[in-house]
Amino acid sequence: DRPVWLERIDGHAGWANSAAMEVVERDLTGDWQPDGGRIERDAQGQPTGVFIDSAAALIDSAMPAMDADTAERALELGMRSAVEHGLTGVHDAGVTLSQLRGYQALADRNEMPLRIYALAAGDGDALEWICENGLYAHDDGRLQMRALKLYVD
Repeated sequence: DRPVWLERIDGHAGWANSAAMEVVERDLTGDWQPDGGRIERDAQGQPTGVFIDSAAALIDSAMPAMDADTAERALELGMRSAVEHGLTGVHDAGVTLSQLRGYQALADRNEMPLRIYALAAGDGDALEWICENGLYAHDDGRLQMRALKLYVD
């Protein structure tokens, strides 16, 4: 009964359960495909829940945004897991401004257990922020946003 949308780590695919597919306003059945993406369907034309590349936006845009506290908690858990697996730093490609703000809040409280090199999503508010404010590096050096992730075919 709860919509579930899980994105693959590289951002090129995702899996939606039936409840998540039901909240999409467009009919997902048939043989049509979105430009730049693919909806995996069964022999009857019903979506299987796998959405490739730009097709993922159909589900992603229908999902409610996480509130700031939940997003920050997700960052904390993800970083903790990375450290537990031996990582000391990671690149996070395609960061939104709200994600940067979450990282900044943790860095300001000295709660960043690893180094983050964030790349601003080249099609959103983080890019606008960099253009207005310049490249970013937190005072302790554990958080930087000095590059962009662009999506180009």
